[in-house]
Amino acid sequence: MTRKPYPSDVADDEWALVVPYLCLLSEGAGQRQHPLREVFNGLRYVVRNGIRWRAVPNGLPPWTAVYQQAQRWPRSGRFQALAHDLRALLRAAAGRETEPTAAVLDSRTLRSTPENGHRAGWDGAKRRRGSKVHLAVDTLGHLPALHVTPATAGDRAEVGRLAAAVQEATGERRRGRSPPSTWSFGPPGTRRKPCQSLSLMQPSGFEARRGDRGSMQLQGTPMTKTPEKKAPKGKAVEKPKAGNKPNALQQPLQPSEDLAAVVGGGTMARGEVVSKVWEYIKANKLQNPDDGREILADDKLQKVFGKAKVTMFEMNKLLAQHLK
Repeated sequence: MTRKPYPSDVADDEWALVVPYLCLLSEGAGQRQHPLREVFNGLRYVVRNGIRWRAVPNGLPPWTAVYQQAQRWPRSGRFQALAHDLRALLRAAAGRETEPTAAVLDSRTLRSTPENGHRAGWDGAKRRRGSKVHLAVDTLGHLPALHVTPATAGDRAEVGRLAAAVQEATGERRRGRSPPSTWSFGPPGTRRKPCQSLSLMQPSGFEARRGDRGSMQLQGTPMTKTPEKKAPKGKAVEKPKAGNKPNALQQPLQPSEDLAAVVGGGTMARGEVVSKVWEYIKANKLQNPDDGREILADDKLQKVFGKAKVTMFEMNKLLAQHLK
């Protein structure tokens, strides 16, 4: 890089983590005219400084290249997969299970701009016009799921959709479990399997109380199912399309022979691979006692990593080289 660096540029450790998710094409592809890292730096510059696309500085790739790539990454589920795996890494480094067993739901209303269009609405409680972000976080503050609606949408009406998104992110739907019809947050410290045992209660008047350990417990009545509308006579009922293409979180990948010795054979999703590697690391006590984010590889992991010591960010990049 010959230009002067910007404060928003991605650091080396950060780039080692994100580059496996951003490579829609190989680094040497003939279609690639600009370095992938510089394109990502351009996106970070726009987001960090809140500028127009056409205001990307001359030292970075043209704004058209940055904009086009910024559209491709979210559509292919790359950022979603990155957030999921990063959450698993940070939880494992903190000594927790890779998948959360509890979630806290909340929302915030953001003031609208002329570009909001149909997403803008009036939030009577906040007395603000804009969009509302509904989000769920685990007890460490990491983000399993969120979605954006007009500010007119109520919190209670979006709880079911957000709960289904949490189950999708934690892998319960991919294991064939359907989302529960009710959701309740049990007593703090209760041990549950990841999220399939959470039941969602529709808050009555959005009553909430603070638990002994600071976890939020929602109280209310179970949500009732709305009756399905019957199709008018004389019109055929359209069948749902089957065989939806899996997103980046669900895409089955084949581990190499060296990696299969750690996680097992057969195809599996990237998040499942990361979880099994961390289970192996914790079972064999391979985390550095002085720095939980550093892995001291044994004989099996050295064949995967190619060296005896890696950080958890480097590990994610090295694992990607053993997945097809």
